[in-house]
Amino acid sequence: MPRLVRRTTWEPRFFEARPHFAPIAEAAARFARFEVFPTADDCTRAVPELGVRFVAALPVPARRRRTEPIDAGALYDGQIVLSGVVPTRSGSWHDFFNVLVWASFPRAKEALHRRQYEAHAARVTSPVLRLPGARTREQDALAMVDEGGLLLLVAEGHEAAVDEAITTASLESLVALVQARRAAALVFGHALYEHLVSSDADVRACSVVLHAHGPLPEARADVVALADARLVERLANKDEFLTPSRAPAVPLADALF
Repeated sequence: MPRLVRRTTWEPRFFEARPHFAPIAEAAARFARFEVFPTADDCTRAVPELGVRFVAALPVPARRRRTEPIDAGALYDGQIVLSGVVPTRSGSWHDFFNVLVWASFPRAKEALHRRQYEAHAARVTSPVLRLPGARTREQDALAMVDEGGLLLLVAEGHEAAVDEAITTASLESLVALVQARRAAALVFGHALYEHLVSSDADVRACSVVLHAHGPLPEARADVVALADARLVERLANKDEFLTPSRAPAVPLADALF
């Protein structure tokens, strides 16, 4: 039976193995010459055009020894929004895929972490020794997109068909729409990418529908850029992503890509 294997070995051309990696392939190719896992500094140097820097994350035990009060600005999302730094663990596929999603969807990643920071700041209004024990429904919804989101960019006039395919869990209908270029499926969640590189077990994603407001672009890079822009628009709407989606999860079948 297929099982998830936590790979730690570096595979520089992993992005050529499955069609799912297409949205991040251009960014991943920048690391193809590396013989070992890129460090946080390597990642910053490889994508200097981003508005953030990747810095080595503290080991978990060091984080747990905090005795000084912290505020929302000291948390992961606060560091990104206020200081422009993304704590990143070397040798971690999970964190490396986060880098690649940043490189491929930079505006959406910034907007998503800004929403998370604002949600944290609303709960942690002054320095505290212990954070609230549970996330809000909004924080859960945003985390689902960040970790497990599948973007479905839909050509104008085909929104209803895509919505029906999702709500009825009809993978066949969704595949037909993608293959007819009525929609494009792009993996966004970095935890999904980690799963795809670590296992051949089935994996399902949280769908995020984005309206192209016109036909789909021809070039893959333009599809990714348009999806980035449309996701920013949805994240900017504070009435969106207030609760986790109840739509059936979408299997990441090869035919979708």
